[in-house]
Amino acid sequence: MADAMLIESVIVHGLTYRYWVQPGAAGSTYVAIPGGPGLNHSLFRPAFEALAGTVIYLDSPGSGLNREQTDLSAYQEHWLDALQAILALHGPAIVLAHSAGCHTAFLLAERLPSRVGGIVCISPVLGGPKSLQRYFSARGNALAKNLVQQLWIEKRPECLAAYFAQVVPELDPTPLPQQWLEKVDFNLDVFFSGVDFVSDMPIRHLVSHCQAPVVCYIGARDPLNYEIKAEQALGELCEWVHCARSGHNIMLTEPERLLAGIKEFAGRVNCYEFSSS
Repeated sequence: MADAMLIESVIVHGLTYRYWVQPGAAGSTYVAIPGGPGLNHSLFRPAFEALAGTVIYLDSPGSGLNREQTDLSAYQEHWLDALQAILALHGPAIVLAHSAGCHTAFLLAERLPSRVGGIVCISPVLGGPKSLQRYFSARGNALAKNLVQQLWIEKRPECLAAYFAQVVPELDPTPLPQQWLEKVDFNLDVFFSGVDFVSDMPIRHLVSHCQAPVVCYIGARDPLNYEIKAEQALGELCEWVHCARSGHNIMLTEPERLLAGIKEFAGRVNCYEFSSS
């Protein structure tokens, strides 16, 4: 399936946004939004290659196919406009979003309710860096707490290596594969530009304004979901699936369960009942 990947593009605000298309003969259309900001689609593959139907993989501005997008003055608005153009071409679709990409997915659904048939949130970020600091405080891990402060809040790029060495292993019990680390093409400037945006957009507000059905996959060992009160408040608004063996990257630890859940969700969400206007 990977050999059949195509590259397509849209032009928004005079900028070219490229994306990958994994064509499928039948079934739902999926749009995969990476976590980030500043990350590409690599963590979704190879797991999502097993999905029937068409899968559209996105690389956020500043990374992957869009690494030349370095004007961050209107990062979120331009990115949303690009996604809106992509959905206009390929939707209706089920949006698959990871981590901070879940915020983008909800904003996209608010803009284009007729083109988003459903949202699958994979490890949505519930509380941002302050939540992560509270988690490490409760565990007595002062080093990790300080690194979150220095990288996420003070935005000190020289702390990135220490953050990956000391904090990232705490986010997930499964090490990130070397092949992903080689492809991640992480853009720290884009990351910094989007951190405040993600932190200031409570996911509860976004879910409550979403017309599409939503299912959230939560890693039981994910410190980014330490704010359990937010989860309890969301219980009446969408479905929750707890993945006991997982941290933040459920695609790596429980890919079979995630894929089975996505396929079952797609069977219940008939995107073609939505207007194509």
